[in-house]
Amino acid sequence: MSNDTKSNGRGKWGSRIGFMLAASGSAIGLGNLWKFPYITYKFGAGAFVLVYLGCIALVGLPIMVAEMMIGRRSGLNPVGAFKKLTNRRIWVFVGGLGVTCGFILLSYYSVVAGWALEYTVKSVRNDFANHQTITDKDIGAHLFAEYIKTPKSKSDPIKAGYGSELSTISFYDLKSPKAKKAFLAKLAKAWGEFAKGKPEIYAKLKSNTTASLLDAFQRGDDYSSRKLRLQRSLWVGALFGKFVASPAKVVGWHLLFMLLTMLIVVGGVSQGIERASKILMPLLLTMLVYLVIRALGFSSASESLAMIFRPNFHALTIEAVLEALGHSFFTLSLGMGAMLTYGSYLSKDESLTTSSIVITALDTLIALMATIIIFCAIHAFKMPVGDGGVSNLFRAIPAMFQETPGGNWLTVIFYVLVAFAALTSTISLLEVVVSYFIDERGWSRRKATLLMGSAIALLGVASALSLNAWANFKPFFGKTVFEFFDYTVSNWFLPLGGLFVALFVGWVLPVEAKRDELKGLPAVAFGLWHVTIRYISPLAVAGVFVWLLYQSIVA
Repeated sequence: MSNDTKSNGRGKWGSRIGFMLAASGSAIGLGNLWKFPYITYKFGAGAFVLVYLGCIALVGLPIMVAEMMIGRRSGLNPVGAFKKLTNRRIWVFVGGLGVTCGFILLSYYSVVAGWALEYTVKSVRNDFANHQTITDKDIGAHLFAEYIKTPKSKSDPIKAGYGSELSTISFYDLKSPKAKKAFLAKLAKAWGEFAKGKPEIYAKLKSNTTASLLDAFQRGDDYSSRKLRLQRSLWVGALFGKFVASPAKVVGWHLLFMLLTMLIVVGGVSQGIERASKILMPLLLTMLVYLVIRALGFSSASESLAMIFRPNFHALTIEAVLEALGHSFFTLSLGMGAMLTYGSYLSKDESLTTSSIVITALDTLIALMATIIIFCAIHAFKMPVGDGGVSNLFRAIPAMFQETPGGNWLTVIFYVLVAFAALTSTISLLEVVVSYFIDERGWSRRKATLLMGSAIALLGVASALSLNAWANFKPFFGKTVFEFFDYTVSNWFLPLGGLFVALFVGWVLPVEAKRDELKGLPAVAFGLWHVTIRYISPLAVAGVFVWLLYQSIVA
């Protein structure tokens, strides 16, 4: 394979292993470390893993082959690729959708990625060990806050009369999650109105209730360990809240992460992206293996492994299947033009199917390793799983690792790992945008990286500020800038991009071209892939698209 060309900044991968590591790095991101363990825990563990592997085979792998096929066949960016292969406007628009998706996704992804840098510094300073600053008063306030947002019996003062519309409702009689969520919202509102309308009664009630809750907490079994665990959890939560509330810190780390991304991409394909991937990916894998070994040393490791790998099909629901389907698609960086762009730098003598199998296998392996770490930690330290948000990476993990010998350095390693995983993804997203301006506008790589990287970083500042200074600024249908970007990319751009890739390769790209790109693949294997990319994958992605829309409407 040749090195980067000097004329226009477009290049080629220097080696097969370099390409595979870079493409795997693009696929392996924050979702592998937080979302997959969470949804595995939520949807029945072992059975969910089996369904997920099936979805990878039927959706993820075929579309990855298709996306890289478009890239290598054209040797161009997403817009140029569709323009060269068909030049019909609808398909050129699909290419533009991929570039736009990469631009917007990187702008807010780098904000969260920057958190990993802040938490690496916090870990080195051992900030998480200062949990003794959490007093009994803080614990009491936490217990009361949990109390007022939890459904109670009819003896609850709000249900007993201060919130008459709630007094006849039993939370436990409500069947649908939507109805229960609405009930809890009304309950919280009633408490708020009670506090404003009857401040003296509320103050006395709060004081007495807090004292009772704290007394019950202190009288319970194993009080010392429960107090220590709660102190650590509250302290880590307070640290996270304080950090996210600081515009200067969130924006600063975001800009630094974008700078690191730009420094790698400006170096080109083989000298920048490939070289960085050859360093970052082995380090990432080494750290993961070490953390897995440590996790397997926890007392509850056998219980955790049994839960992950022992199927419980009774826990499976249609929601679980659709979640597995959706994640199998999103986890591989499909629909955003990253695999298409990386495929455009791939030489003709490389096997698309072999490369895709290795990439999907590595991505799945890392997701399972992360799941083992999280499950073992949750069971060992009896920590709550949380709501599945990415913030769990920065709330639950530090509290968990503080309970094990050498936990501080485990935390350091973990956040360096998170930063590396995020960086391998951000460089692929920036490369999608940069390749467009190199191919279509004739820009040099340096100019494209500097201008587009700066523009993305500037847009990301809006997402960063929407977490703090602009938190109440919700111009997009009641959503902040960050929420709107995430919603648009996750629910529209990515599924539409993947759907169009499957339809294009399945129905528009000539069969001869597909056979030429998959030379050496047995006829039976080619036939199976062709049927899958024509029928099964598009229907599956369309199903995910409809499911995401349904979820957003219900929410």
